[in-house]
Amino acid sequence: MSHKTIKMALVESLEDLTERDLEKFRHQLLDRREEPRVRRRAVEGKSLLDLTDVLVSTFTEEGALPVVVQILQQIGCNEEAQKLGEITVGHWLQAAEGFRGSTGLDNVHTLLAISGLSDDEHFSLSRWFATI
Repeated sequence: MSHKTIKMALVESLEDLTERDLEKFRHQLLDRREEPRVRRRAVEGKSLLDLTDVLVSTFTEEGALPVVVQILQQIGCNEEAQKLGEITVGHWLQAAEGFRGSTGLDNVHTLLAISGLSDDEHFSLSRWFATI
């Protein structure tokens, strides 16, 4: 299993987008109605690394993941969204011990739901998380 950070996985996912899809991603990011919101000035004309820094500083590293996956799905980049979920599921498994009794478990279950795991794998991991 890869020991890739979420931030690095975000960078790699955005690198896989075409220029048109990256522009759609920026547009959807700016169009989000939920807080916290991202300002246009923070993303216009920025590099992928700068855009990733904005995502992490706005949403935190763990919080940026579901936001990015959701936006990727909204713009029709489902393969990238699934790949991002698969890359980072290991991070959540390793960090699960720190989530006992916290809302972090909601993020873990969200990640599992979008990770592309089979129903049996998802059920097994969900049962495991319920025990911690």
